[in-house]
Amino acid sequence: MIQYLVVLLLSLSGPVDGFQMIEHRAGRVRNSGLSLVKAAKVSLVESATMENGKLDVRKLSAEAAFETKPLAQVWGLIYFGIMTTAVFSTILPGFVRLILIQYIAFSFFEYSFHRWCMHAPRGSVRDKIFARWNRLHVQHHVDTNNDMTMIDDYNFKGIRFNYLTSKLAVVIGSLISLAFCALTGLSSDLPLWLTPVAASIVSLYHGFLWQRLHVDSHSLNGSIEWDDGLPYLDAIPTGNRYARWLLTNHIGHHWAGGKSNYNIVFPGPDHLFGTFVRLKQ
Repeated sequence: MIQYLVVLLLSLSGPVDGFQMIEHRAGRVRNSGLSLVKAAKVSLVESATMENGKLDVRKLSAEAAFETKPLAQVWGLIYFGIMTTAVFSTILPGFVRLILIQYIAFSFFEYSFHRWCMHAPRGSVRDKIFARWNRLHVQHHVDTNNDMTMIDDYNFKGIRFNYLTSKLAVVIGSLISLAFCALTGLSSDLPLWLTPVAASIVSLYHGFLWQRLHVDSHSLNGSIEWDDGLPYLDAIPTGNRYARWLLTNHIGHHWAGGKSNYNIVFPGPDHLFGTFVRLKQ
């Protein structure tokens, strides 16, 4: 629910992807007399949406172009301001504040790890420390075709969110959450053990959703089993505007050569740091 509201807020910066509704124009046409007809101007996302509501990634990526908008960063500041105010608010119940803290922690972890660890310059200190992820992710971009499909001999490990990454997300997410709880005074209102438990739950949620969205974004039709990491779950609904927005967002990441749209599941920091590109209509 929080993700949906964040996407809705950030979409106010302009006509963005799955949240752009069909625009209608009325015009008069002469055909054996006067009649009033409506012609629909359909957005790219709407035209690439299948009958089941899911996004046809290959169709969209074949036609898509993306652009930066300075106003998007303003909305990022508004988003961060609202979230920060809510976290520090003593009016909201402690559990609600903890959930908001989890969102902030994991969205910034996702952004930071993807941008600075998985796209580290070759030979840099970050590249040497995070070589396991960086080299694999760079290869993933090489293996991706222009229509977001993968080459025949692509490295499957570049698709999955493995267990080591999930464990790292729990540890770092817990540490960030604990720091926020101490900073906001929430640690005195809730038991200490609740934060790492909440971080573990959010990490699982993030991991399952990440696996589903990333596999779908590359049209691989569910290829992750328990042995590879958190599995691909058909039960996760993707025939909705929220999922279409996230998939379009990831297309933008590949379209820009890995220099934008670093958030896959929990959006926000891309807008804040000016690395968001939106679908150009």
